[in-house]
Amino acid sequence: MGLDVYVGPLVRYYLGNWANDVTQMFVENPEEMRQQLGENVTAFEMKTGQRSLAVSTVSEAIEVIRAWRSTLSESLGGEPLDWQESGEAGYFTRKPGWDSYQALILWAAYQEAGQPPPLIVPEDAEEDPLLRKSRAALLESKYPHLLGETEIWLPGPLSMTFRGPDPTGRKTDFGFAGSLFTELERLNQKTWQADLETIGKWYKDSIEPGSPLEACARFGFAVFHRLSATAYGRDLPMVLDY
Repeated sequence: MGLDVYVGPLVRYYLGNWANDVTQMFVENPEEMRQQLGENVTAFEMKTGQRSLAVSTVSEAIEVIRAWRSTLSESLGGEPLDWQESGEAGYFTRKPGWDSYQALILWAAYQEAGQPPPLIVPEDAEEDPLLRKSRAALLESKYPHLLGETEIWLPGPLSMTFRGPDPTGRKTDFGFAGSLFTELERLNQKTWQADLETIGKWYKDSIEPGSPLEACARFGFAVFHRLSATAYGRDLPMVLDY
């Protein structure tokens, strides 16, 4: 089971009309979307990964997402959440893979604890005692949007994280893309202090299986750094897909 990061409209994500690992371009092809789905889709299953929602048309799918967003906004009690939801809008993706994602969160957890991280990515990184300790004290963490098992980062700079239903009703951990980017910047300053040129090089590097934890963490960092900046800058949600 692989791991991708998706940035774009949620309706396009849930319709499954996106490609893995689109690394260098902003994908936007309304004509292709119309040809593939049209407006007269019957019994179309809105499905990707572990998430699915039955709809009958693309327009209905958009309405489901918008209604979910409105309900979520009311439950949060702040400014209404708002971003472009369209089956024709562009998106970004990159595939960090599980090793690089887990290496990144371990790198952050060990930095926060002031401890040297493992040299290689553990077989079951989620059971790492120090990571579990960080997650148990997430309210005191410097990296709650990174360490908190978040699967969807909404557009905006809010610092809160929370658990709630995604558009399919599945309980999901949420954060905000602007705060994730800020945490990644903090992590970089406390460890690598890499400039944008270096981060760009890490983003393009391929990571071989069994690579050292730090190499994996650098690649994972570069992916999340670029895509969280994209999500915040273009006012789009960001999703972990697996």
